[in-house]
Amino acid sequence: MTTRVWSIAWKCQTEQGARVYEQKFGLAEAESLSAMRLRKSVEGTNAKGLSTKIAVMCGGPPFDFCPLAVICLSSAWAESHHVQGDDAEWDTWASHVLDDGFLSTPSLKPVVQSLCLGFDDLPVQLRTCLLYCTVYPPWYMFYKGCLVRKWIAEGFVSQVEVAEGYFDKLVSRNLLQRKGVMHAVHPIMGAFLVCKAKEDNFIAYDGAGNSSHAKQIRRLSLSTDRCPDEDVLSHTRSLVVSGYQCQLDGVPFKAFKKLRVLEIHDSSRLENGHLVDICGLIWLKCLDLMGCGHITELPREIGRLQNLETLYVAGTGISKLPTEIEKLQHLETLDVSGTKVTEVPTWIEKLQSLKTLDVSDTKVTELPREIKNLERLESLDVSWTRVSELPKEIGELQHLRTLDIRGTKVRELSCSRDPNPLLSVVVDAHIHRFSDEVETLMSPLGVIRSSGGEEVTSSEAKCRDDLSILILFNHFGERCEVLPVRMLRVAGRHMKVPQWVKQDLCNVCSLDIRLYKLVHEDLEFLKTQMPHLQALQLRFEVLPREPVAITGGGFSKLETFYVDCRLPWVITFGEGAMPKLKHLEFKFYTGTARQHYSIGIKHLDSLEVVVFRCS
Repeated sequence: MTTRVWSIAWKCQTEQGARVYEQKFGLAEAESLSAMRLRKSVEGTNAKGLSTKIAVMCGGPPFDFCPLAVICLSSAWAESHHVQGDDAEWDTWASHVLDDGFLSTPSLKPVVQSLCLGFDDLPVQLRTCLLYCTVYPPWYMFYKGCLVRKWIAEGFVSQVEVAEGYFDKLVSRNLLQRKGVMHAVHPIMGAFLVCKAKEDNFIAYDGAGNSSHAKQIRRLSLSTDRCPDEDVLSHTRSLVVSGYQCQLDGVPFKAFKKLRVLEIHDSSRLENGHLVDICGLIWLKCLDLMGCGHITELPREIGRLQNLETLYVAGTGISKLPTEIEKLQHLETLDVSGTKVTEVPTWIEKLQSLKTLDVSDTKVTELPREIKNLERLESLDVSWTRVSELPKEIGELQHLRTLDIRGTKVRELSCSRDPNPLLSVVVDAHIHRFSDEVETLMSPLGVIRSSGGEEVTSSEAKCRDDLSILILFNHFGERCEVLPVRMLRVAGRHMKVPQWVKQDLCNVCSLDIRLYKLVHEDLEFLKTQMPHLQALQLRFEVLPREPVAITGGGFSKLETFYVDCRLPWVITFGEGAMPKLKHLEFKFYTGTARQHYSIGIKHLDSLEVVVFRCS
C-alpha cells in the first residue's frame, strides 16, 4: 500500500510489522511515469513534451504530485486517438477533461473513485464549504480568514470559530493544501469538485448552468465576458469575477437583488463608476475588491451597505477612507493593506463591531488614540508601515489577540496593569548583526510568530561553534543601536520589583526593568517564577556593593541577557547558571580594570556572543 500520511505508515509498522519505505515523487518522477505510460500506448507521439504537460496537470508547487492521476490522465490521452498532439489539440482535450469530461472519461475512473471516497465521507457542512472553493479558478490561492468570512456571509456557518474548525479539518484531510499562509485546492481535486458542483447546480460557471434549474443557482463564477440571464442574477448570493480582462460594463450589478458576497480580484476593468451601482446591493455582507488597481476612491454611497460585515480593498489605489464608512455598524473586517492610505481616521472608533483592522504596507504613520474604543478588536496589523510608536491606549484592548508590527520601528509596547495574556505579537526574525545566528524576537505578552506565520523557536536557529566577544566604544555621544530584541518595558524606576509585576507579568517572555536594588527575593522570582522568560534587561540605577551572583536552578529558557550599569562588574555567574543563554551584553559608562574579579563566563555553556558597550 502507499500513503502520504505518516501516522498511517507508523500504525502499519508498529501494529502489523510492515516495512516503511519513503519514496520521492516529484516532477521528474511524474514525467517518467507518464512517458512510460504514453510510450506503451501511443506511437509517434512526443512523449517527453506530453508527459511534462500531464505531470503539471497533476501537481507541482504548492501541490503534491498524484501518481494515480498521472497514470490515469496518461492513459486517457493515449486512448483518445489524437492525430497531431500539438498545443491546440492538447489545450482542447485538457479543457474538456478538467471540466465536463472528468467524471465521464473511462480512464479516469480509478482516480474519480478515490476522490469520491474522501468526498462522500465528509459531513454535509464540510462538503458544502469545500464545494464553495471551486468558485475560484484552478491554482487560485486564498487566505484562510478571507474564505471563512465568505462561508459566514453565505450562511453555511454562523460563527468564526466553527468555520475555522471546518477549514482546519479540510486541511488535515489534505482536501485543501497549504503554501505558506495561503491555501488552494489541488487541480485534480478541483476538477472533480467542479463537476460535482455542476451536478448539484451549486455553482454556475460563466453563466452555463442547467437552465431548468436556473433560479436554484445561488453562486456564480465569471472569468469571461459571458453574462448570464437576469433571472439567474436575481437569485444569486455569491458572485466571483476572476478574469483579469473580464468585461464588467455588461454586468448589471443592480440585478443582483439578493447578493451576499461580491468578489472581484485583480480586475483591470473595474473602475470607480462601477462602485456606485455596487453600493446599491443593500444585502451585501462581504465586498472584496482586492487588487483592483483602477479603483482610486470609495464612493459616499458605501454608507448604504448597512449589512456589510467584511470590506477588502487591499491593493487598490485608494488614498483615504470616506467618512460614510462610519455608518457600517455591522462591519467586522476592514482591510486596506497595500493601498495609498495615509491615516487611520479618528471616526474609526464608531465601528463598534470591528474585529480585524489591517493597514499593513500603507503610508500610515500613526494610530489615533481613539482606537482604544474598538472594544471588540481582535487583530491589528500595522506591519511595513511608517508607524514608530503605538498609542498607550492599545493596552486597554482586552480582546486583542494578534498585533502585527513586522517591518516597523516600534520598539516599545505599552502594557496596562491588567495585561492581556492571550495577545500574540508578530515580529520579524532577522539576521544578528554579529553572527550567523538567526535571533528570535520576543513578544512582550507570550506568543511569538515569524513573518511566515509560523511559531519560531530557538531550536530553529543556526548556532556558532565559537564564542564571539565584542567590545564597542561610543565616546562621541552617537546613539547606540536599538536592542536587537523587543522588550516589555516596565516604565519608571523602582526600588525593587513591583508586586503588580509579580502578580500580572509572571508569564511574559521578555522584560526590561530599571531597579535601584536587586534583592535576593526578587532575583529568585526572576529565576524561578517567570518560566517563559527568554529575554531580560536589568538596568541598575545604583551600583551594587557586591556583584549579584546568579547560580544554577533557574532561568531555564533565558537566551538573551542585557545588563545596564555604571560599571561592568555587577554580575557573576556560577556553575549551571542560565543554561540556554546565547547572547550576553553589558552596557557601562566608565571604570577601570578590577583585579581578582571574574564574571564566570566559563559557566555559561550555551553562550555564543558577549558584547561590552562603553559610552
